[in-house]
Amino acid sequence: MVVIEKIKNMSIYNRAITFVVVMSILVVLAFLHVFSIKRELYSLSTQREVAVSLIQLSQDTVYYSELVVRDRKNAKQELEKVKNLYDKQIKILKNGGELVQVVYNSSIKPAPEEIKNTIFKLESKWNGLSENLNILITLETFKQGSEMATGSIDKYGIYSEKDVFKPLNSEVKRSINSIEKTLDEFIDLHRDIMQYYDNQIAIVLFWKNIVYLFYVFLMMLFLALFFLFFKVKVHVVFNKLTEFVSAISKGNTNKSLELGGNDELGLCVKTLNQHVNNLNEVVSFIGQIGEGNLDFEYAPRSDNDILGKSLLLMKETMQQKSEQEIKRKREDELRNWSTMGIAKFGELLRKNNDNLDELAYSLLSNIIEYVNANLGGVFILEEENNGDKYFRLAASFAYDRRKYLKKRIEWGEGLIGRSALENKTIHLSELPPDYIRISSGIGNTLPTSIIICPLRNNEVIFGLLEIASFNKFEKYQIDFIEHISDSIGATIATVKINVKTAALLKESTEQAERLAQQEEEMRQNMEEMQATQEEFTLKNKEMDGILSAIDNSSGTYELDAEGFFIKANENYLEYTGFEKTQITKLNFKTIVVENFRNETDIEFFWNKLLNGLSFSKNFSYTIN
Repeated sequence: MVVIEKIKNMSIYNRAITFVVVMSILVVLAFLHVFSIKRELYSLSTQREVAVSLIQLSQDTVYYSELVVRDRKNAKQELEKVKNLYDKQIKILKNGGELVQVVYNSSIKPAPEEIKNTIFKLESKWNGLSENLNILITLETFKQGSEMATGSIDKYGIYSEKDVFKPLNSEVKRSINSIEKTLDEFIDLHRDIMQYYDNQIAIVLFWKNIVYLFYVFLMMLFLALFFLFFKVKVHVVFNKLTEFVSAISKGNTNKSLELGGNDELGLCVKTLNQHVNNLNEVVSFIGQIGEGNLDFEYAPRSDNDILGKSLLLMKETMQQKSEQEIKRKREDELRNWSTMGIAKFGELLRKNNDNLDELAYSLLSNIIEYVNANLGGVFILEEENNGDKYFRLAASFAYDRRKYLKKRIEWGEGLIGRSALENKTIHLSELPPDYIRISSGIGNTLPTSIIICPLRNNEVIFGLLEIASFNKFEKYQIDFIEHISDSIGATIATVKINVKTAALLKESTEQAERLAQQEEEMRQNMEEMQATQEEFTLKNKEMDGILSAIDNSSGTYELDAEGFFIKANENYLEYTGFEKTQITKLNFKTIVVENFRNETDIEFFWNKLLNGLSFSKNFSYTIN
């Protein structure tokens, strides 16, 4: 049905082209099929000729064996040539290869599987005959002192000692008798192989005739169907077209003609339908504009469509007035959004001003939620005793594990360091592929936009704010983040001073207490160190025993930070069916993925492991 529908939609010209193409394809397929059958016939015929040559060589073997026992000149040399040629021919018939006789100048394929068993039997028989032939070739035919021929092989292949004048060597005589016993079965195997190839050639010839008839029938059927379909299609279209033109001439524009085709007649009908639809669309357009639907689309039919251009001019005028009103409302909404945000974060800065990390996380999570972002981090500027400056990750939101592990960024390092060095905001909408990724329900995805803003007070940097999002940051969001960044910078400066003052006060108090306790602690430490050393030695022995018992009774394994196996004991390999060479290439998270609802659950579980949390969970493994 699909093919018929496609033919209906074709033009008359394309139908004719399709007919020619399909007929050409059928002819080519027929030729290729016949060529393939011809190649198969050639291959079978060539293999059959090799089988015929084996029969001839087997007969030559018997003939030259008789000449050997008759003590004919060069009989042994000829027998050896025939034997070697038979060895090569039977291997070529079984395994394929280049033909060795001069009458052939090509190669053959290996024998089919269904005949290989017979060839194996023939080869086995030949190996026995070959050993006996080697005895005839290599050993002295007659006993010492003999001068005349000793016997002959009759027409039935039976060795006869009539008219014996020279006694045969005992080994030669045994070989002659062995050849006689296996000769009939050896010839029968040759006949079986010849019968197989004759049958195969007959089968191929039969299918060759079937293929000829099939393609002829297919071509005739396609030709008949094509002309029948073409005649019916043209006749029906002309009748409908006549009725439709008659209705239009009488002023009936509510009627349309559906032909369902894209040929020349169908295009003519579509043009008439379009002419009628133009007037109906104008009426509909005016009705929609009158109801206030300014998004209703209408396109002039040509550059000379005066009515259509006038209607569009009316629509554009009304749209401009509507857009101005929408823009004014949007500006009011953004202004209110910014004002409310500044008030909200001002309150947060006043509430949390004694703990810098808690303050950073509270501000970060609220900023990400307020600007509809997905990921962020607050970096606080720290200074070491030698004067080196670096940024410490004080708070993060939705960082993946790899990014989260890097809690220290040097001054001037990466985008964070560059923003601090230049003391200005960095906004990027095209990020490096390996910069940062957001883990979510839709996978591990590269964010669309990122903004890095300095946290400063009186042009002095106290930290940096980094926020990333799947969505592009709008200008009003960037302006808002920069505005509250200055407030955050001032609060961080105040908190740092308060924290430093509190730390100095606490340090002076604790120093006095430490001096008083130092002497007592030193005495106690010496006693505790001795007791601890003894206890530690005992616990080490206990732990070694426990670990050894666990390793001998349970399946244990070690994983690296990415989830790849480092090693596993024999029990675990036996339970799971993994190979020892295979286990280090596997990822634990991949083989237990079916135990979690989604990727977020897997990352949550893995982060708990990395943070050293202890818990239990049963897993079922997926083993490929």
